[in-house]
Amino acid sequence: MAYKNPDRHPILLTSATTQTVSGQTTLDYFDKIAAAIEMQQWLFFALVSSVDDDGVMAVGLLNGLDGGKVSAASTPSMKVNVQGGVFFVDYVPFRIMSDYTSADFVAPVSNPRIDAIVASATLGAMAIIPGVEEAVPSVPAVGTGEVLLASIYLRTGMVTIEDSDVSPFTEGYITDQRVMLNT
Repeated sequence: MAYKNPDRHPILLTSATTQTVSGQTTLDYFDKIAAAIEMQQWLFFALVSSVDDDGVMAVGLLNGLDGGKVSAASTPSMKVNVQGGVFFVDYVPFRIMSDYTSADFVAPVSNPRIDAIVASATLGAMAIIPGVEEAVPSVPAVGTGEVLLASIYLRTGMVTIEDSDVSPFTEGYITDQRVMLNT
């Protein structure tokens, strides 16, 4: 669902029906709701009008610049933590309030693999898109309604996921892929 007015002007009274009560003309109740939703879309669009990309909104009330941040679990393990946040897909904002802790990732068997962590507008939750084991792996494609947050590089024989690729370079690691829209 894209904002329907590319000229960036709010449309408040399009196809509105009115009724006259006690000599006053007012908008029908449902048209008021539609107008309010369209105004909200316009305000969000104006906020990120220079950005033609999907991504993460930096808003102070919900994790600020850490919205959607993926990090290694505090106790070394095969899990990652993802912070909730406000996201934008196809000019439509959505919010995931809850932080997310993944299930254990499974180490690849014969070649490295890259999995993707996304915020899904369709699911209203974080999701993992598994990659393919290859000699030179690549980040899996992100689907419609999803925002890429991070990629997880998984190595054969690994036992933990780290925040970055550290020596001796035998463990999995996280690469931040977030596009911050309003910073």
